[in-house]
Amino acid sequence: MDTLIPADPLSPSASQLGVMDDIQNLMHNDALFSGLINTGIQWLDINTQGRFDKLSIEDRENVLHWMAQQQYDTIPRRFLEIVRDQVMMFYYSKPESYHAMPIEGPPQPVGYPTPVPVKFP
Repeated sequence: MDTLIPADPLSPSASQLGVMDDIQNLMHNDALFSGLINTGIQWLDINTQGRFDKLSIEDRENVLHWMAQQQYDTIPRRFLEIVRDQVMMFYYSKPESYHAMPIEGPPQPVGYPTPVPVKFP
């Protein structure tokens, strides 16, 4: 997550704001989201010869750039887009994330639509 939102001199990283806890809570409560995350992590581990989080920052950024260039309906692209959207949503819902910006509230005060299609009976 910190590859997507690293700390800078004005704002904290995603992990510093507890975004991983938010993602894990969502995984616990949403089986479809959990399955996507687990599949995406397996794909990352297989394709990075081990663990994505052990790569250098430059290598992690290169992997994410490659993922973003893939066809929309592939695991790498969907995984990246859904994780990125969720990380951004959780991060920018926290006041600590935008105190350095010239705004006084969250960028999307009414929230974001879920990126995972919801099936109704």
